Amino acid sequence: MATPLMATLLRASNGIQSTPATVKPALTLQLYDIENCPYRRLVRERYSA
Repeated sequence: MATPLMATLLRASNGIQSTPATVKPALTLQLYDIENCPYRRLVRERYSA
């Protein structure tokens, strides 16, 4: 329980907010996994940047 909480605190709001794309892609990426998965967190942060 402490590990996901520490990751959230250290990363602040990265991966929570996003800006609209200027060009909408034909296909979108869909992520399926548990919310506190550390690998998913990294992808979500990069995808929403």
